Amino acid sequence: MVILDLISEGRSWWSHWREEGVDKERVTWLRVYGILCHVWNFNFFEMLANKVGKYVCCDENTLNSANMDITRILVRTTCCLVLNESFNVLIDDIVFRIKMLDDSHGPLRISLNRKVGKTVSKGSSSDFDIGWHNQEDDYV
Repeated sequence: MVILDLISEGRSWWSHWREEGVDKERVTWLRVYGILCHVWNFNFFEMLANKVGKYVCCDENTLNSANMDITRILVRTTCCLVLNESFNVLIDDIVFRIKMLDDSHGPLRISLNRKVGKTVSKGSSSDFDIGWHNQEDDYV
């Protein structure tokens, strides 16, 4: 009868929730590709984030311009699906395509690592490993 005791004791707090008390938004990191260097600034990041939700912040690499091929932006959104959006952005009278993805795996990057003990021969692509890995798993 322990469960019934817990239910009767907890009734005062768990039976009083209301639908308005449930947060209909979620916070998620977005990975954005295709941002040009000359528009790499807070105002542009905020404008992009506001297309799918509300801007919260950028990651450290984005703020420091340490890795300018991918931008990571934290947004608050009501979209419950995984975000996978593309936008046409007009910059200096030229249209550029921006790709925005839900970043559920954390900071990733493409790594080009030389295989140990291999010699480089002209035109050979088998001398390198190309793949995704987490920044925390940096190669030595």
